[in-house]
Amino acid sequence: MPPKAPSPNVEFMDVVAGMPFLRKGVPADSFRQLRARVKADLGFDFLDEFGDMMRSKNFKPPKGKQGVAQKSRHQCGDAFDYNQSAPQLVVTREDVGDHTYFRTYLRCIAQDGSQGLLRVVTTYGGKKVRAYLYDFTEIAGSFGWHRIPAHDGWKPTGAAYNKMEFWHYQNTEGKSWDTAMKELYP
Repeated sequence: MPPKAPSPNVEFMDVVAGMPFLRKGVPADSFRQLRARVKADLGFDFLDEFGDMMRSKNFKPPKGKQGVAQKSRHQCGDAFDYNQSAPQLVVTREDVGDHTYFRTYLRCIAQDGSQGLLRVVTTYGGKKVRAYLYDFTEIAGSFGWHRIPAHDGWKPTGAAYNKMEFWHYQNTEGKSWDTAMKELYP
């Protein structure tokens, strides 16, 4: 039985997450489409387990926890944090202007050229990877899901790891946090 919805304006997503809900309309619909596409393309369900999806409207980050936003898009029901321990992940760093972003690739199960593209990339940790990879960031973007930049002071280890945000994708439809929250909790 699904957990109780925090708002009548969210939809249950059949995934493993603390609060498996997204806002009705574009976020919920485009997530289902993205999930189906990735699963069809790769033959496995990368979007079945999450570190975070929705958060309660009264969410307060733990005191002293770096990289956790006070006004989180998770509260709006238009964000997800994918499973950072998925074995298929290959994450690279991309500097765009003054911001650091991370691109997520998924290692294809079939390494025979029938899935993804043969790429040589360097992970943010400096490891070179040569494999058939699927550009999750690009596909997610085609469904309106966008990554966010890393927060200043990110580091790949320790307390500042949470500031990397490579796992975070959101589909805000251009709505402000306040507007999205009013849709959920009129």
